[in-house]
Amino acid sequence: MADLDQLFSQGQFGQFLVFKRLGTFAIDPLAFATLLQGIGLVAFAFSTPLMFAAFADRRQRRLGATGLAALMVTLHPYSAEILTFSEASFTALLASAMGVTAIFIVATRPRFWLLAWIMLVAALSMYQLLINYAALMILLGVIQTYLRTGGALRDEWVAYRPLFYAILVLVGALAAYLCIHKSLVTTLGISEVGRAGFLPLDKLYLRAQEILSLGGFLWQRTLLVTYGSAAKGLFWGMVAAGWLLLLLRLLVRPRMGAVLPVIAMVLVPAAAMGVIAVGKVWWPAPRVAGRGCSCVCDGHLLGGMVRAGPVGAGAGSGTRGDPAAELYSGGSSGAQRSVAVERLRSPACTAHI
Repeated sequence: MADLDQLFSQGQFGQFLVFKRLGTFAIDPLAFATLLQGIGLVAFAFSTPLMFAAFADRRQRRLGATGLAALMVTLHPYSAEILTFSEASFTALLASAMGVTAIFIVATRPRFWLLAWIMLVAALSMYQLLINYAALMILLGVIQTYLRTGGALRDEWVAYRPLFYAILVLVGALAAYLCIHKSLVTTLGISEVGRAGFLPLDKLYLRAQEILSLGGFLWQRTLLVTYGSAAKGLFWGMVAAGWLLLLLRLLVRPRMGAVLPVIAMVLVPAAAMGVIAVGKVWWPAPRVAGRGCSCVCDGHLLGGMVRAGPVGAGAGSGTRGDPAAELYSGGSSGAQRSVAVERLRSPACTAHI
């Protein structure tokens, strides 16, 4: 098992504490590695749908699109590469699940922000790459919110408020983690490894070249292996279809507020790179590059959401309150149409007609 100096120097003091706690129950992380990996994988698998549902409403939580995107994230070879680390994979998967769940909590139940903050600090102390997942969730939330409201930030600020909460809690948790980490390594006199530092500004150009080179590698090895051209084509086909449908959606009914989802779309690849893009040491391990899988899986999910109806079909829609429009809206459910029929039959509505 990794010692204190090694884990603390990497900023993973939470992992050390988890291992110590397991030791008090006579559980050796190496001897029980397979069992712990299974527990971590189950926790991560059950949390991945929350990545796509945190900022979505009922209409956008399509079971087929969300389920398929979650499976692609969980089972993609780049994401599964973490399982080759029998000892560290449990805490990495557990931390990822905790981080995703924390963002979901603050997005859907803001009053529990303190619980989400504590979960994020604990998760970051075990696995810092969960920041990539959190950033992707927030960017996807921007697109989902725009598709739901169709309005600009100043007009629909209430709808975007959960995103602000999530950003504040995430930034606060990251700041707290960094303070704790620096305090521990300074107090204990432990030297940080290169991966724990930030990239100097004079190395930005070199890092940009490294990222472009990595992009070419990921394009050639979408599924980690060089073979499987049919699977690779199907994968990129679903991704391209999702993002293309979103672009067409924005172009059909252009609005000033469309700048928000466009910015989010541009930032998605940057969020997928996340931590490794700003780290002092270039470290594009497959399990790290697997965050790009979440980026492209968002594209498939968006393809399912775009078919949910016109921009602003939810809150902020111009058809809201008009029973005739609700009746003939293609996105209305059977229950909604029944309510609309009853409203059309009401005396007040009949007199108005």
